[in-house]
Amino acid sequence: RASAIHLLIGLALSTAMGLIPYAPTLNPGQRPVNVDWVYYYRWLTQMAGGDFSVLLTCSDRPLYLLLLYAAWRISGVDLRALALYHNVALFPLYTFSLYLLAKRWLGERVAGYTALLAPFSPILLSFIYGGFQANLFALSLVYLSLYLLAGSRREASLGLTILFMAMFIHEWT
Repeated sequence: RASAIHLLIGLALSTAMGLIPYAPTLNPGQRPVNVDWVYYYRWLTQMAGGDFSVLLTCSDRPLYLLLLYAAWRISGVDLRALALYHNVALFPLYTFSLYLLAKRWLGERVAGYTALLAPFSPILLSFIYGGFQANLFALSLVYLSLYLLAGSRREASLGLTILFMAMFIHEWT
């Protein structure tokens, strides 16, 4: 199906959009492209040292920090690398959640085009350079919950749960 092919291309493009700013030819010094990575690195370093008070002092994204910490504990990846590059995993999630939402509300054909266009949306581009990782994750979850809320009662229940979780991912989204 064309829609599935468009989705795969959109997911690949989303991933590429997150990696392009760090391409050696464009950024040979591998300088960070946003400022938020410093905060995530500081918070994750505190948590890695056993100080979880950051979850209370950084009250607008406690669940997101906890999920990042869990990702670090499970993967063992370098904390600096996680702080710098964790948003790359969020871009395909954004594209996929938009695809699902468009598919349910507007049909499969529009969903395919949505998946192709999502990687080039101003929202995604601003999240790359603005460093709004928690916002991007919360927004993706909101889109996913809207998709689920338009489904069966069981899906709607899951959608409400995800929507509730999004408040603790980033409450301003």
